[in-house]
Amino acid sequence: MDPAVVILLACAFSIAALALCQDLQRRHRAALATPVRLNPTFDPTTDTISTPTGPTMASGATITKPPRAAAASATTSYTPPKLLRQPAAAPAPAVQRRRVWMTYSPILPDELHVVAGEWVAIESYGDGGWARGTRANGDSGLFPVYCLDPETGVAADAAL
Repeated sequence: MDPAVVILLACAFSIAALALCQDLQRRHRAALATPVRLNPTFDPTTDTISTPTGPTMASGATITKPPRAAAASATTSYTPPKLLRQPAAAPAPAVQRRRVWMTYSPILPDELHVVAGEWVAIESYGDGGWARGTRANGDSGLFPVYCLDPETGVAADAAL
């Protein structure tokens, strides 16, 4: 085929494609310029949902809700469905017993006085190297973790 014919056909195709793209852009801009309200309005007196009229919606389209059950009232109570299987109970938080190897005297009122050699039930470890615990006499509070013996630790269910 002659190269001049190929170039002529390519130019004709390009012009046709350009015209098609311009037409699509024009239609798209026109569609974007038309406001469309998508929110339906509900009329509680007639139990109807009306859609607004617009270029993309049927004029005056109305959806009617199904009639309410005769037994329903304004003070209807809700009964949740029965579960096939009961949910698992949350595990109890792990509490440790640790031996104190260094005595600590509290400085602030929320701190705990711990004595070397006694056992402390650890409730939680906090930021900055502090722990919350309870002594055998029932006193509880915060104390530094460095007071605890790093090599001892048993479950909290053993007697203090």
